[in-house]
Amino acid sequence: MRNRGAVRAFALLLLLLSFSGTAFAAREIAVTSPWLSLMLRFVGGIQVRVHPLSGWDQNGRTVRFAKPARRLPVIAMDPAEAKSYGIRDHSVAFLFQGTSAGAPVKGSSFLDPSSLAFIGQRLLGALSAIDPQNYTYYQRRLAEFQSRTETTVSVGKKLLKGILVLDLSGHSGEWIRAAVETPIRPPDRVMGLWEKGQSLDTLSIALQEASKKGWVVVVDAWTPSTVREKTRGIPRLATIPPPTLEKEMLTILHDIYLSIWNASGKRVSPVKP
Repeated sequence: MRNRGAVRAFALLLLLLSFSGTAFAAREIAVTSPWLSLMLRFVGGIQVRVHPLSGWDQNGRTVRFAKPARRLPVIAMDPAEAKSYGIRDHSVAFLFQGTSAGAPVKGSSFLDPSSLAFIGQRLLGALSAIDPQNYTYYQRRLAEFQSRTETTVSVGKKLLKGILVLDLSGHSGEWIRAAVETPIRPPDRVMGLWEKGQSLDTLSIALQEASKKGWVVVVDAWTPSTVREKTRGIPRLATIPPPTLEKEMLTILHDIYLSIWNASGKRVSPVKP
């Protein structure tokens, strides 16, 4: 009798384990945008395994990867983006339905704290459309993401307090302005001229002024090449590297502030979020 009871208990344990394994199997989802891939990794947590359909090259340009060999649900910005990736016969969840103007976000939107909150809510809706059973879990993870984003900005403000910045970045401007008190930023019209190789004498004057006054000059992977060339060799240059799928999104965001702090030459140990 004891043997039979032990066998039944063991069988029941195996049954429970099999159900548990099914319940906690990560949902596999393909994602078009690399920024969305990073964001989904955080919001999806242990419940989602992300298959990025694109990443970045060393110049910050989006590069596409081969599609998964098997069919997976897909998250895309909008129907137009999904179509551009050749996705037509998959189960696709969109952050935005198609409009003539296209999705109201772009790559730089993921470096804008206010836009991140908006994108996060849309991502939660798309993810829940694929996996409604775990909505509460995803909602908690999104709240944690938003909280940690705010903490990262708060740490950035403390880290960069008193540092003067000449912002020549391409996409990182909003993220820099969230933490730097009064960054100096050329008008878009002027940046457009510099990108075309015009009026570069005014850029030289701005860089000379930055050197004299001890400003940190910031460029990123999306800064026009004509501008980046002019900044070579100047003091206190913060070069923000292109993002990578090998890092967590919040680490990438924190590292932007850390790059500026390192370029400033300060010797006080930075605070981590």
